Amino acid sequence: MKFVVLGCVMLASAAVLSAAEGSLAAGSSAGSAAAQTVPQAVATLLDKVRSESDPAKAEALIVAYAGAPHALVALALGNARVQQADGATDAARLDLLRRAETAYANAAQLDPTLIQAKLGLARCAGARGDWPAAITACAAAVPVASATAADLAFYADCAARGGDPRLASTLVTQGITRFPGEKIFRRQELALLVAADRWEEARAALQALLVAAPTDVDTWRSLAGAESRGGTPVEARVALEAALLLKPDDVAIRRALAEAQLAGEQAPAALATVLPLVADPLTADPRLVEFAARIAAEADRNDQARRWLLALPTEKRSRSGHLLAARLAAQTNDLAAADAALQAVLRQGEADPAVLAWAGSIAENRNDLGRAEGLYRQADVQGPSVASLRLSLLLHRLGRDDEARRVLAVYRNAKPADPQLPIIERIIEGR
Repeated sequence: MKFVVLGCVMLASAAVLSAAEGSLAAGSSAGSAAAQTVPQAVATLLDKVRSESDPAKAEALIVAYAGAPHALVALALGNARVQQADGATDAARLDLLRRAETAYANAAQLDPTLIQAKLGLARCAGARGDWPAAITACAAAVPVASATAADLAFYADCAARGGDPRLASTLVTQGITRFPGEKIFRRQELALLVAADRWEEARAALQALLVAAPTDVDTWRSLAGAESRGGTPVEARVALEAALLLKPDDVAIRRALAEAQLAGEQAPAALATVLPLVADPLTADPRLVEFAARIAAEADRNDQARRWLLALPTEKRSRSGHLLAARLAAQTNDLAAADAALQAVLRQGEADPAVLAWAGSIAENRNDLGRAEGLYRQADVQGPSVASLRLSLLLHRLGRDDEARRVLAVYRNAKPADPQLPIIERIIEGR
């Protein structure tokens, strides 16, 4: 917004200088002449405002002005308030924008021909996220057939954000027609196509952009998104590879490519892609380390996966990181490490019956039968599951066959067709 506001200030200053030189149209009505006339006091004030770099001090100069109301003074006041809104806290920003709108509305009332005041109203409404109000203000402030590219693009953006894609499309078409070299309208067209799920047309629009700018990383990334959403994952990967070649240090692109490669069952390629992100796992983002470990596991590089996970302090691992660590440890029969990883998950309030049953199984294999029973029962209370079967077998192992039969009877009522039932029944009954 800052650049727009500075433009408004420059336009206002130009109007002041022109009017101060006495360039009034001959034969003007008294009303329009009054609107165009710039008294010397107003010209002097606006010169001071223009030379003041601090917008708060500029506002103070304008507020202290005691002369007759003038549209350009009100416009300058709105501009000063908008400049202050840039970088202000949310509450202060909203208040400044509201007060700027009041000043712009006053300017538009004093001079209905002052387009910059109406544009100020539109941009303030847009900055507040009130897109319907911004659209209404743009309709009054932006002459579509003669507007600048920036103003026309802003109007189209307001229409798109305000939920009027037909208006936005019309404005974008006008922009492409009048300003064929301006990329902003091509990108707005693309956004509208994507929002409407018109992927074939979106691909065509992106490819046209790439013809004009083949080294534009953002366009390659957008093409990857369009290809992915359009159901062509191979083409999406190719686009991401091109983007990464152009910008190899971009973490987001590298991760997106690794994810696409993993989804395409290219785990070794995904591992090669992600390696630079975890060159030093001690300083890397913990989520990236876990992501790399998952890829390594998919690529049958379990030792590498475990090394990366072990480099993460326990408190920095996520739930999925702990579960992956447990799975990798169990695969190497490191039951102590698997148990430790699962206990870390349980301490976070885990309630998934499958995880509880798994933790119970690890505890049972480590001969911690009391804890195993507790975990199985914690899962069983949520409903019949594999934990129920394991609990019945554990109770039989402990010589508590009546309890085992009761647990199994509840399971049988819920899942009578489970093929495991007859096997477990024979075990418990000693047959």
